[in-house]
Amino acid sequence: MVEFQDAVVTGVILFSIALGLVIVHLATGILVTDMISKPIINSSNVTVQVLQDTQELTNGFDYIVFGVLMGLILAAIIGGYLAGGAHPILMFIYFIIMVIAVVTASLMSYIWNEQLTALLNATINDSFPIANHIITFLPIYVAAIAFVGLIIMFSRRYMEG
Repeated sequence: MVEFQDAVVTGVILFSIALGLVIVHLATGILVTDMISKPIINSSNVTVQVLQDTQELTNGFDYIVFGVLMGLILAAIIGGYLAGGAHPILMFIYFIIMVIAVVTASLMSYIWNEQLTALLNATINDSFPIANHIITFLPIYVAAIAFVGLIIMFSRRYMEG
């Protein structure tokens, strides 16, 4: 039963990727600002343009979080179908794991909203609006993904007759 862990893994992967991309964005911003301030580096317009383009590239990292969310939704659907035909008693185990996943996602959402947003409010709101929305409502997304996986897993027996 690979399906049981999908909800927990979804929240952890999304939070880790979003946090990692914010750190890369901040590090790139500090590095580019520091490098442009050096006279030997900013003497070339091409070098300055490449560094500024690198900084703009990291602003597009927000779409990576959305792409990963879509991929994990598809993985939950496919995993639910492949694990279908399970015994109905496993629904209780799946429900317990789903509750644990939502609680874990709530904790990660709290950390993102209360701790990181307080420190990096301008960076997160300006450069990562999609990731901010996804992580803010992560418990809802995790519950929805787990519910869809549950429906698909237990409806396979009835689809095949």
